[in-house]
This record gives sequence, C-alpha cells and structure tokens, in this order.
Amino acid sequence: MILQLRVAGVPQPKGSMKCVGRGGGRHQLVEDDKTGERRRWRKTLTEAATQLAGRLPDGGDAGVIVGVLALVPRPASAAKRALPTTRSAGDADKLFRAVGDALDAGGVYTDDSRIVIALSAKAYAPDGRPGAIIWVAPVGTRPGRILDLMLNAAPALCGPPTLI
Repeated sequence: MILQLRVAGVPQPKGSMKCVGRGGGRHQLVEDDKTGERRRWRKTLTEAATQLAGRLPDGGDAGVIVGVLALVPRPASAAKRALPTTRSAGDADKLFRAVGDALDAGGVYTDDSRIVIALSAKAYAPDGRPGAIIWVAPVGTRPGRILDLMLNAAPALCGPPTLI
C-alpha cells in the first residue's frame, strides 16, 4: 500500500531556527519566516495531509517510508537548466523536513520519528503547476517502488548528467 498526495502551491523549505531575546531575559527559538510564505505552505501541507490520516496500518505508529517530490516553478533565468540547483529553489532536505512535520501535524503518523526511509527530490514542475507530490508507505514496502513513482513524475531527474 502506497498512499499518494498532490499538494498545490510553491514549496517552501523548513526555515532555520534563530534565538530571539536579550541578555538576562527569556530566550526562545523561532523559525526564520520573514514573509510568512513558510507558514502558509506548512498550513496548506497540514490541511492536505489530513486526507491521509488514519490510513496507515497501526495508526501510523509503526515505521514509514516517505517520498517527497518538490515541484518548483521554473524562473525565466533557468530556461536552459534541467534541474533546480540554485539556492532560490531550496534545499531538498529542508523541503522534505517541511513535509515531514506537516504529515505529523496532519495525523498521518504519530511522530515524524516514525520515518525510517526518506526519499527527497526537487524538480521543475513539468506542467507549470508547482507543488509537492508525497508518497507514504509502511515499512515492508520496497522503497524502489516509491523512487520509481518519483522518477516517473519528474522525468528530468533521469536525464543525462551534465557533469562527467
């Protein structure tokens, strides 16, 4: 059983944490999110994730495999670039972390520590519609099945290498 979810929107990475406070006073860690885009993306992901809540065996308390394909918009400056390798496209691991937290908040599994295999990729949205495609499966599922789904959804990931 592999659950799949497509979420529309511009993928945003999980922000870095920074300490806020002054000497002698209380300090707290807050996520760096100056524009609010990360918060909006996390809310969109969490609301979508509720569609998968309760559909995993053991109520999401056992180990899971999660695959995330972040489909980012292609800027005009990247017309010849096959893959989003610029800083503005976000780090694949931080894009994954945002999804992992949202699946947890959406009730897909009991805690994101249940993720035992994480597959993450980013590509330009082939149809021009940015978003994320998310796959969740219980441990015991062959991870290659999710990888195949990811590669079929973003054929550019299988393209010829640009470096030798």
